[in-house]
Amino acid sequence: MAQDQEKGWKRFQRLRFDRKQALKRLRRVETVSVRHAHKFILKRWRNVRDVRGIVVVWLMAVGCLIGAAGLQFLWDRQSYEVAASALGGTYAEAIFGPVDTLNPLFADTPAEDAVSQLVFSRLLTYDKTGHLNYDAVKKLQSSKDGLVYTVTLRSDIFWHDGQRLDADDVMFTVGLLKDPITRTQIRGWDNIQAVKKGTYTIEFTLQSVYTPFESALTFPILPAHIFEGVEHDAVREHDFSGNPVGSGPFAFRLLQDTEQAEKKIIHLVANKQYYKSSPKLARFQILVATNDNVVQAALATNEVNGASGLSREFTYRLPEKRYTVQTQPIQAGVYALLNNDSDILSDKAVRRALQYATNTQEVREKVGGDVPEMGLPYTSFHIDATDEAGKPKPPRYNPGQAKKLLDRAGWKLDSDGVRTKNGKPLRLAVVTTKNADYERALETIAGQWRSIGVEVDTRIIDAADPTQSFVQSVLQPRAYDVLLYQLTIGGDPDVFAYWHSSQAVARGLNLANYSSPVADDILSSARAAVSDELRTAKHAAFARQWIEDAPAIGLYQAITRTAVGKSVGGMQQDASLVMPYARYGEAYLWTVGNRTVYKTP
Repeated sequence: MAQDQEKGWKRFQRLRFDRKQALKRLRRVETVSVRHAHKFILKRWRNVRDVRGIVVVWLMAVGCLIGAAGLQFLWDRQSYEVAASALGGTYAEAIFGPVDTLNPLFADTPAEDAVSQLVFSRLLTYDKTGHLNYDAVKKLQSSKDGLVYTVTLRSDIFWHDGQRLDADDVMFTVGLLKDPITRTQIRGWDNIQAVKKGTYTIEFTLQSVYTPFESALTFPILPAHIFEGVEHDAVREHDFSGNPVGSGPFAFRLLQDTEQAEKKIIHLVANKQYYKSSPKLARFQILVATNDNVVQAALATNEVNGASGLSREFTYRLPEKRYTVQTQPIQAGVYALLNNDSDILSDKAVRRALQYATNTQEVREKVGGDVPEMGLPYTSFHIDATDEAGKPKPPRYNPGQAKKLLDRAGWKLDSDGVRTKNGKPLRLAVVTTKNADYERALETIAGQWRSIGVEVDTRIIDAADPTQSFVQSVLQPRAYDVLLYQLTIGGDPDVFAYWHSSQAVARGLNLANYSSPVADDILSSARAAVSDELRTAKHAAFARQWIEDAPAIGLYQAITRTAVGKSVGGMQQDASLVMPYARYGEAYLWTVGNRTVYKTP
């Protein structure tokens, strides 16, 4: 066997490559290939041209079959795929400022309120129906006498720095609210006692029954561990005001200054540990603007996905193909507050005359046809339960009746068309704050009052301008005859702070200086009424007394207008908002853009 292999290998070594023979064979292959090409391709091309019509038809038929198969594929694809909101991404919104602090206890502008809602938790919060619901609270119980409320917190809430939120944080925050030296925007905690009963339990004790107490539990909670050793009067100036730590759906990252002095950007990121649900957005940006021009430029350049707090005139300039406008009423009213201590308006007859001389329908049309009527100290949300027969109603527009009341009160028209009494003209100083809607309303009622012989001097103040010191120079001294101003009622119809005579003080909110023993008694007793039916009856009785005394004229229910990009999802346009920033309550459900997903079988 080995010998055979050796012989075979020797024969293989003796093989030689014959180059001439190889070339000869290659030429033969070339000759045969050319001959076949001429015979079967070139010579038969003429036959192909003869049947080209049939070829084209067949090609078209094959193309149609391929196209039909593609269409069938796309059609079938729709049956198992669907467009859904995209996860992640950045939502940016232009909101009016300025921003002086990011500490929610001192929030006083729309931008500051938005940060407060997005970054911080509350014990209770208002849901999309306008009613109170649990936020940081797991359980809330009240005693039979209505004086003690026991709050049990959730145990799964963490601050953005990783610390756990507990009763110490709530106790610390309540301590700030109770101490006047803190100077917070939240009031009414002076006579409420809070005691820690456990790691996650707090007990609140009231001195007297106060049915709306639960609405007071909507304050933002601050982290006690960050303010350890800080005096209450130093809380506002603490570094926390520029770098807040909350426990809400979004965490603060950066306050960015820009080249424009009128614009800043607040950067927030999703809190993946949020106890309700991880936000669908990855980032939330707030473009803080101080004027309409900044907002308009941001919308025009797609720098933002939306903008809030817009006037009607501004919405007319929005490109309809890119933005929709959401108009939502809030639980607040815009009033002409009549200073009852004014020399002229202390006369009830004059106040009633102005009431009859004000055409609120025309005011609403001028401000925007989308604003609801509000002639009472409440919205329909608060006393809608009253049957129509007993429901209080403001007097109808009747300039003739207004003139009669003024004539009887001794205010007679002179040759200049201005009413005078004892040589003194019927002149009213009317003040409002800088706001496109307010200014239009002011212009409208000034014209209506002038038509019955009232001389009206108007003044518009920029409340955001610290040099004009609106609060100190106008509100506290009541430096006006009439103030056109918005009063926020909230989710509960308790309007004690706005109309009880005890609040007609410099730091009080009774800006009309209204004083009525009957009204005071109704307001006080309504606070202690336990049943909803009794409370509704009390508030209806107060509304009737309020109309009779005419301390103010309800012009319209306040609204908020928001421009929203077409790619934004998750917003509740039909939500009942207690206040404008309540719309951020479910911002963790908002989305930007769409994605294609497979349907679940």
